[in-house]
Amino acid sequence: MLRVRNVSDYFTGGSRIPWWLAGVSHHMAGYSAVVFVAYAAVAYQYGVAIYFWWALTVAFGTAVGAMLFAPKWANLVLRRRFVSPLEFVRVRYNIQTQQLFGWVGAILKIFGTGAKWAAIGSLFHFYTGFSEVYVILIVGGVTLLYCTIGGLWADSLTGLWQFLIQLIAGLAMVIFVFAYLSRHGSPLAVIGTLPRSHFEPFVGPYSAIFFVSYLLINTLNYSGGGNWDLAQRFMSTPSVRSSRRAGLLSSALYAFWPVVLLFPMVVAPLIVPSLADPQKAYAALTVKLLPHGFLGLVIASFLAHTMAFTASDANAISAVITRDILPPLLPESKRALADHVQTARFVTFIYTALSILIAINARSFGGVLGLIVVWFEALIGTIAVPLLFGLLPAFRRSGSASATLSCAAGGGCQRTCRVTSSKLL
Repeated sequence: MLRVRNVSDYFTGGSRIPWWLAGVSHHMAGYSAVVFVAYAAVAYQYGVAIYFWWALTVAFGTAVGAMLFAPKWANLVLRRRFVSPLEFVRVRYNIQTQQLFGWVGAILKIFGTGAKWAAIGSLFHFYTGFSEVYVILIVGGVTLLYCTIGGLWADSLTGLWQFLIQLIAGLAMVIFVFAYLSRHGSPLAVIGTLPRSHFEPFVGPYSAIFFVSYLLINTLNYSGGGNWDLAQRFMSTPSVRSSRRAGLLSSALYAFWPVVLLFPMVVAPLIVPSLADPQKAYAALTVKLLPHGFLGLVIASFLAHTMAFTASDANAISAVITRDILPPLLPESKRALADHVQTARFVTFIYTALSILIAINARSFGGVLGLIVVWFEALIGTIAVPLLFGLLPAFRRSGSASATLSCAAGGGCQRTCRVTSSKLL
């Protein structure tokens, strides 16, 4: 609270966040309990393919973002004094393009955040038996109060502690898995009894084409084009060099930490075979292997991670709505409201509440993974491409018409692919 004196502090930390803290925060803001639900199901069914199309593509995309885009994001604050990731769009293109990006991106992000609430609801329902709706309402309500007060400094600092909690829980899980496997012989020999396809990078629906597609999606996403809260991490650092170092740290964490995180999920068929619902794989694993104390730690890490992710999303969307969408819609005498922290907090409250409503109705959109892929990541390029490329000098001659056509073409292609694939199936 002491650090939140104005909207710059609330949205960019006043550009005073150290590179190592921004890097850890970037990493923590990049995934949530979806990893332990939908991605755990993929690891359970298809093995190490999950590392290649998720973790490795994110590590690559973040590294590209660190070298190519992080300095651009940092300079928007350091040189232009912008606060929102979209404020430069008004100058780079025009106000109509800024409104288009803001509205489309904000709507898409509501679905992405809703998926995170749905995932944590599914996990807690498994552990406690509570209704998923009640879990979403309770956890969402707590986060709603937290994220409307703290700003980016609070998100970053809590993200650091949450990473430490996850680190302890993840390492404990690996130790207990190895201990279980060692009862049946050499752990490596036992792991070798898994099907050969379990160790192939491209298997089933997760083909090389799928990998390349996700490589592109995650490069756009983790460079800040789709996940504006990740752009905020680059914008929050005190220098261009610091922004690049923050991105490279996050990339390294994505390359190495998921090896530990995903290992129990990959070998889960040896410990909890024949699960009717693969999305319960990680939860079933923890219940079977962990003592109650460690089980509570794992549950706490799920909760903390999702709350950090959603609070981060809420802060970023609040920045876009407050600084980019609202001012042109308000009378000139009221536009000063965009500079008020109270306005930012009100917008954050509304956004979080809407994402909770989406989560409660998640099954209508195809479950957790369907919600992520169909509604969010499949559409992210519609605004990420013109947003990111607009930062690069090579595209300085591309104007607002190009940006608008890019959005329209992306949306049209996504719709065409969905209709075509539905007919083929």
